[in-house]
Amino acid sequence: MNLHKEQTKLKKEMKRLLFLVNPGAGTGDPRELEEVIKKQFGETGTEFRIHYLDEDDPLAQAGKLIQQIEPDTVVAAGGDGTINMVATAILGKGINLGILPAGSSNGLAYELGIPTDFEEAVSTVAAGNLKALDALMINDRHLCLHLSDLGLNARVVRRYDHEGIRGFYGYARQYFRELTNRKKFRCEVKTGKEVHRRKCVMVIMANGSFYGTGASVTPDGKPDDGLFEVILIDAYPFWFLFYMLISIFTRRFNDSRFRKIIQCREAMIQVEPSQELQSDGEHIGRESEVSVRLLEACINLISGK
Repeated sequence: MNLHKEQTKLKKEMKRLLFLVNPGAGTGDPRELEEVIKKQFGETGTEFRIHYLDEDDPLAQAGKLIQQIEPDTVVAAGGDGTINMVATAILGKGINLGILPAGSSNGLAYELGIPTDFEEAVSTVAAGNLKALDALMINDRHLCLHLSDLGLNARVVRRYDHEGIRGFYGYARQYFRELTNRKKFRCEVKTGKEVHRRKCVMVIMANGSFYGTGASVTPDGKPDDGLFEVILIDAYPFWFLFYMLISIFTRRFNDSRFRKIIQCREAMIQVEPSQELQSDGEHIGRESEVSVRLLEACINLISGK
């Protein structure tokens, strides 16, 4: 069965839900979210449990709870990193994934039309409309639901994590600092029989079209089309910084003058010197070689579209 054509929207009755909340994500109050969840599901007869994750191995916590409770749906409340962690825990288990965007970066939620308002987001989960979502596997170790990259933005993510100033301001502060640091590196991308070579400041592996700020990285990226994009970002002139900064943070950036887009199902990327790598907003480390392969229709996700 072609899930992309025949199951782009499903609806399944949810009988047992597990909400995994990252209380350290973003700047919101998790207690407010808990009240909204109880209000939505408390009188429906739906069995649900809310668990607050702590910093001590949240993936192991999630796995243990999923094994104990055996939910049909697990809902991740947090940013892209929390959603990625929960998706990793349920991959291959036939469990649905829900999203309550509550992080500093909510790129996947933005991509899928999931509102950031708690009440609207919980209502979206309750509606139960499922979409078969692709994912990327990075270096056979790291799952990516939305966007990974090498270079400039990954350095922003690393600095953001270390400085500890949360929210949009914290990210914008680090991004502005990094925009003036246009470190070029050599890049080679192999996709089947094709080889692409370029000098770049950033390489994006995209299973979608937008960063959480609304910055468009490719007009063709979709998280359920059986393909992903490798986007090579060229070194840009200094004058372009001001235009890019304003347009990115007003969600209007769609300039193609300094990027090359390669559409594929698998890729081998080599960079010299090695560059910082991040996946779904989580810093991984420095890499000189990155393999990327598509996992087609591997997650049933509750979507707002």
